[in-house]
Amino acid sequence: MSRSSLVTAVLFQPELFRLVVAYADIHDYLSWRYTCRAMHHACEDILHMDFRNEMCFWCPDRSAVSMLTKQMEQLETIVVGAAALALLRLHTPGPMSTLHLLCSWADMDQWTALATQFGWMQCARTSNEHLEVIRLISTKGTIITIQGVKSGSPIEFLTQAPESAHFTFVSSRGVFCGYPNLTLDNVTFPLRENAQGYHLGWDCLTSFRYDDILLTLRVDCFNLDRSWSDRQSLRIPWTQKDSLLPSHRLTNMSFLEICYLPNVLLRILERLPFRDWISVSNTCQAAHNDVQTCFECLFETRIADFVRYDDLHKFIGLLHYSDSVIVGSLPLAMLRLTPWAPGKELIVYSPLGTKGIWQRRFGWRLISELAVGEEGGIHTVQSYSFEETANIKLIYTAGPRVLGPLAKASETALFTFMSSTNICTAYPLLTLEHRTVCANISLDGYTAGAECLTRFTPIASLPEKYAGPRKWNDSQCLSFRYTPFTSDFVTMGGDDNWELTLG
Repeated sequence: MSRSSLVTAVLFQPELFRLVVAYADIHDYLSWRYTCRAMHHACEDILHMDFRNEMCFWCPDRSAVSMLTKQMEQLETIVVGAAALALLRLHTPGPMSTLHLLCSWADMDQWTALATQFGWMQCARTSNEHLEVIRLISTKGTIITIQGVKSGSPIEFLTQAPESAHFTFVSSRGVFCGYPNLTLDNVTFPLRENAQGYHLGWDCLTSFRYDDILLTLRVDCFNLDRSWSDRQSLRIPWTQKDSLLPSHRLTNMSFLEICYLPNVLLRILERLPFRDWISVSNTCQAAHNDVQTCFECLFETRIADFVRYDDLHKFIGLLHYSDSVIVGSLPLAMLRLTPWAPGKELIVYSPLGTKGIWQRRFGWRLISELAVGEEGGIHTVQSYSFEETANIKLIYTAGPRVLGPLAKASETALFTFMSSTNICTAYPLLTLEHRTVCANISLDGYTAGAECLTRFTPIASLPEKYAGPRKWNDSQCLSFRYTPFTSDFVTMGGDDNWELTLG
């Protein structure tokens, strides 16, 4: 979609865009927000509406929501925990999700009076020399916690919390996230005992992954001297009022400016799932070109494990000239589905007629050669090593159509390959969700790519959408072109009809 059509969708069809955003994750939201000024303001308005909608989970009606947000603004109160993470689409409120209000101790009486007006029933109250906590039950049976801080501001108190996911809060001005690189990926610091004896936001962390991130954090990304306005924090305001928490640098940088900084764009993309690469690529032509460049750079970096740097483009050129494809762990790693680590194999399917070109081109050392006998469309399998560490497997097909043997594979995840121009997955609904049809031994006894499926969840049947004859270039396949060259799936067997049968 062009930039002008995006603006039109925002300015003249806001209800349509509102529905689209409702089903998007926070990464898509941020991508759209950085597109242009009209999109910027529309996204912030939508996020503000989302916050008011989330408050309906605890408040008796819409008028009560307006009263609550107005008092938040007057008393400089912030919302933390489940409501804040739900606003970033990281948590879905449930029966035990708490509306957690963090305010100054001097404002506790006003919040208690408002709670009485809303019909919230007090069920517990405790205090010590540092804070006072009131626990309430709403008329809807949901839980509210009002916490008054006796020294300092609520935001200063928040910085003493032991969980990185706690560093997300909503004020009357917008939503703030202190550790977006962790929080948006559902990762948080390990849970530790709070000095005040109170686990802030404990109920909203059930969907988060607990990692010992403290041992692996880079100092330049998360140094000990932080502020809410630094460039490592995420701030999405929905008001133009002056604030003690000004926007960080990225919110003032247009999306096109990010596209002109490929190193910055690549660092952003490396934190996102591959669906978001496609979302960003579809934003505008500049983004499309730069996402392609980032993908190609990452691909070349990983291919450098198997060929010398000077031979990188020779390898890609031979991949194109010989109508060969790469299968196994590398395409799945490029789709952000499996980690890329030492020990991964490079598996290439190539026509038998190109055998003499491959084996003497890149200085690989032949380890073994197995003649399969053309069963299942595979003629020969060769294993090579490169610099005594990297493993390469060349699988030669009996005919020129290298995609034919893949159509006979018994694993849906094996239906993902890379050519010199495209990365293609025939079952994106399954593959991008880390799901695959259960492993079965193929007809020729060779399970290419099985080593890359260890983290996938097996399923017993395919969705109805994939039933019946298929083609490699049909509408159910996902194909992402990362070079400006035109792909030729027909030559490789992309026009052949095939159908996956479950053994």
